[in-house]
Amino acid sequence: MKFSKIICLLFTLVVLSCGNDDEGNQPMTHQGVDITPTSTIDIAAVLALPPNSDITNLITFGTDPSVSASDYTTEVELLDTFNLVAPQQGLAPGDEFLFSDIIILDEFNVPIEADPDTLILENGLLQLVLPEGVTGVSAQDYYDGTMVPAVSFDIIDNEDSDIEWKYDIECYVRRGMDEFGPYIIDPKLRLKGRNTIN
Repeated sequence: MKFSKIICLLFTLVVLSCGNDDEGNQPMTHQGVDITPTSTIDIAAVLALPPNSDITNLITFGTDPSVSASDYTTEVELLDTFNLVAPQQGLAPGDEFLFSDIIILDEFNVPIEADPDTLILENGLLQLVLPEGVTGVSAQDYYDGTMVPAVSFDIIDNEDSDIEWKYDIECYVRRGMDEFGPYIIDPKLRLKGRNTIN
């Protein structure tokens, strides 16, 4: 009898200790936001450079003008939308800033390809989507290799830990009938992991 009471007590302790232990796995409350880094460009210095020049140090992201694009990291979370648009300051009136390619590189600097049908990156974490305000065209047609004024990614999944990527932006400046570029910008993007989201 004493032995069965001990077994019953041990069973009760085990059951009680297996209560709610998923504190780290609580349902996500983050609803997702649009993240569009503000940027400034030194357009005169850019246009003085030959095609294929890296112009990263001639662009600043964020509010601190002392932080170049090469030192700037945009942080995103699951369900966010990450947008790249023309610099908000520094372009001359009538200038167009166009994106021709975005290459996201993994931690080993290997390009992460997008599926041509779904536009989901092969790691399953990001998906190219139509930028806000673009209508009348599919995302596949919008990103068909032509130059575009904006690029948007939905963050559709994440991992346990943060992931930091470098991404190369190939861009052009159109001024009247003249086109300058391509130029390269290479900032960073950090996807917050499940275990690091507050």
